[in-house]
Amino acid sequence: MKTHSEQKKLTNGGWMILYLFTIILCAVVTTGLTRAKLRSSASGSTNAEVAAFIADTYTHVPLELDLDKRLQVEYRFVMKNNDGGKASEVALKYDLVIELPEPLPEGVTMEIWTEESGTPKTQMSSTVSEDKKTYTFANAGSFEAGAKPQEQHFILYFKAVWTVPDTELKGIKVYANIEQTD
Repeated sequence: MKTHSEQKKLTNGGWMILYLFTIILCAVVTTGLTRAKLRSSASGSTNAEVAAFIADTYTHVPLELDLDKRLQVEYRFVMKNNDGGKASEVALKYDLVIELPEPLPEGVTMEIWTEESGTPKTQMSSTVSEDKKTYTFANAGSFEAGAKPQEQHFILYFKAVWTVPDTELKGIKVYANIEQTD
């Protein structure tokens, strides 16, 4: 006669049945969860609207440097956050970039000043590219989100010393690198 502990031991066949039962149970549970996830759904509707990003820079004349025995040439230009009276709906900041067709001759400098009521207010500093053709005036200005249509005025000066021969550059470009800040 077998003892009580010997009766509780599972035979190889018993282990096989237990193992098979566990696999089938896991498969049923997993299938049920997967099916439940695949069958669940949601519905609804919404209206999406994209905020307007409006900014532009413009000048009233083509920019050409012609010192022609003058010590200074100036150009006025404007950065604006509107188009046709509609203002940008997002906050913007920008760098001003001046691109020259060739480097400024020795003795000629370039400056940008902010302008208020026709008067220069603040001189801005710039970095110059290796080829000395691109001047970047970082953090030149910004516009708040949803602000009324605004314009920010600037004066671009080219200044020369007496020893500079007549200098002429055509095709000077002014543009802005604009970034949304909100």
